[in-house]
Amino acid sequence: NSLSDAYYTDCQHGVEISGNRILAYDNGMDDRDYSRISEYEVDESTMTATLTWTWTEDKWDADWLGDVDYITPDRMLVTQGEQDCAWGSGDDVKTRIVEVDRETGEAVWRGQFADDGFMAYRGQRIDACDVIPHVGWCADVATAYGAVAGIFAD
Repeated sequence: NSLSDAYYTDCQHGVEISGNRILAYDNGMDDRDYSRISEYEVDESTMTATLTWTWTEDKWDADWLGDVDYITPDRMLVTQGEQDCAWGSGDDVKTRIVEVDRETGEAVWRGQFADDGFMAYRGQRIDACDVIPHVGWCADVATAYGAVAGIFAD
């Protein structure tokens, strides 16, 4: 049986694949007036894809930019990319980065750009200790330092 267009992505990008699941940032620019995140489970033996989860929020309608990534199987990082600086929509909506809990649908963390002139296409969650390995902040670095600290002069 055919599904309605509401089940499919519309202007999708930022597609992420994990096992038999596909996670997509779905702008919805042609047939819907809102953006969303959609996850599908693919069964290759029956050649079917089932919409297993979707998330959106009020007044989220970003036509061109954005990204979604799995943080864990139950947490997603959503970059709600707005384009006011490039296309001048005049809506004064700022780009946001949101961590969403799959089970509850709640935004458990949210950051917003300070100015609608800044935009982002993709976002990535990184461990600061991978970028700035500081002995005071990173347990692994502190342990490694402790193991060799005695060989250094004060």
